[in-house]
Amino acid sequence: MGTLNHGQLEVEMDDQVLIHLETVIVNKFRRGEPFVLTWWDSGSPEGGGRRSLWLTPRHPVFFTYADGPAPALDDEWLRRLLSAANTPRGVVLTDEQRRPAEVRTRA
Repeated sequence: MGTLNHGQLEVEMDDQVLIHLETVIVNKFRRGEPFVLTWWDSGSPEGGGRRSLWLTPRHPVFFTYADGPAPALDDEWLRRLLSAANTPRGVVLTDEQRRPAEVRTRA
C-alpha cells in the first residue's frame, strides 16, 4: 500500500492506483489547475464513507510507495482519470475495472 500525503491527511491505496493518481496530479499541477479527488474510505467506521479533497498546486502533495519499482501505467485507465480531472465533479478514484479503489484515510 502506497500513501498520498496532503497536510495532516494520509490516504493509503494500492501502489498501482497511486501511480495513476500521481500522474494525474502532476499533469494538473504542471498546468496550475486544481481539482477535486473523491474516494470511498474502506477504513471508515461507517463502512465506506465518501470523502472528497480539493487538490491545488499551492499545497504540497507527497507520494510514498510500498514496493520498489514503479508499476506500469495502463493508458486507458489513465485517460479516464485525466478526463475526469477536467470535469466539475473531478476524479472519483476507481481501479482498472471502474470499481471503487480500496482506500484508507488517516488524519
